[in-house]
This record gives sequence, C-alpha cells and structure tokens, in this order.
Amino acid sequence: MKKWYAVIGDPIAQSMSPEMHEAWFRENQINASYIPVHVKADELEAAVSSLKRLGCSGWNVTVPHKTAIIPFIDKLDKPQVE
Repeated sequence: MKKWYAVIGDPIAQSMSPEMHEAWFRENQINASYIPVHVKADELEAAVSSLKRLGCSGWNVTVPHKTAIIPFIDKLDKPQVE
C-alpha cells in the first residue's frame, strides 16, 4: 500500500518539502507521496484529526503552526541539551 506524507502550513505554496521528499522517494524507490496541505490557524485541530483519520503516515509543520501544533500531537519529547 502506498504511504503518503504531508507538510501543513499557511501559506504552503512556498514549501520545498514536497519536491525534496518526492525526489528522495523516487531515488530510493519508496512507494510514497508527499503533498502540501494548506491549513489555516482556525482549522489546525480539525486538520490534524483529518490527517490521522485519512491514514497520513506523517507530516511536517511549517509557519505559522510550529508551536500551535503542540496541543494536538500524540507525544512530545523534551529536547536533549548536550
């Protein structure tokens, strides 16, 4: 079954993640896709729920949701400082 991944943000058209990840998938013969998803701030919780329900294998978060996403993630590890 083909996996799919996403990057979410607002705006999202500037993100280079889909192009970079799609190239990496092709080069490594991985059966997966990576798509941009435009998510407005007031839609963030619903978007996270929808991505999970739709079987998204994982997603990256870009502006402006980098900290707003925290209440909606399953697990948050503390950063390790060396």
